[in-house]
Amino acid sequence: MLSRALAIWQQALQQAGTWTAIVWTAAFSLLLFLVLVLIGAGGIFALITHPVFMNNSPALSYNMARFAGSFLIIDLILLAAGPFLTAAIYGLYGQAVRGKRVSWETFWIMGRRLYGRGWGFILYMILYFLALMIFAGIFVMLLHRIGVIVVLVGLVLSMPWVLRMTGGLFVDQLPWSQSFAASFRSAHYGSLLLGIILTGIVYIFVMGLVFFIIHSLGFVGGILMFVIDLVLSVAGPVWILSLYMADQS
Repeated sequence: MLSRALAIWQQALQQAGTWTAIVWTAAFSLLLFLVLVLIGAGGIFALITHPVFMNNSPALSYNMARFAGSFLIIDLILLAAGPFLTAAIYGLYGQAVRGKRVSWETFWIMGRRLYGRGWGFILYMILYFLALMIFAGIFVMLLHRIGVIVVLVGLVLSMPWVLRMTGGLFVDQLPWSQSFAASFRSAHYGSLLLGIILTGIVYIFVMGLVFFIIHSLGFVGGILMFVIDLVLSVAGPVWILSLYMADQS
């Protein structure tokens, strides 16, 4: 399975369109930041420039309401933007690991098409961490230090479920309920778990080596580290989805 995943991963990264995620994520984040700054600045300006700013009056209360409304709008925009960005990035990577051609347009196409699945993924992660916290609370309370080890083992053992849920939503584009049910399949669970564990070991080793080398390079090392982070921001998720694709095939 690992050799199959490696072939899928290499094929996906060879597509120039896969790397557009870096550009579009930066552009999307910058645009979102500017919109939020303009809305926030507008609310603050309306409040502090009112002639009765220091007086307790109905007009001041109205401007205070506008100020609070501006930040409510900011919260709603952030709430809506998160699932879109999730769907756009993972949808693009999902197309790439499936061997589909991806381009500059794919990011936005997937963001619109899989927007509901972006919400579904966020809901799943909330439920997952809630379940993990309950699990951790019970075992740590009962077993203390041994409970911490049990929780860490449980976290690792649950990783294939999270990976399959992510792949089901953004690679196979299944409905939430089907992705959730399929995530608990027993077939190839051991191979998938081994792939995830080996990935973690290799990542820790490589990052430790890279940090050791870059730390001695000063400013140049900082720039190099930034570039490596950008590369890993694409190569890492694509590899995880490649594991899913190899598991499915």
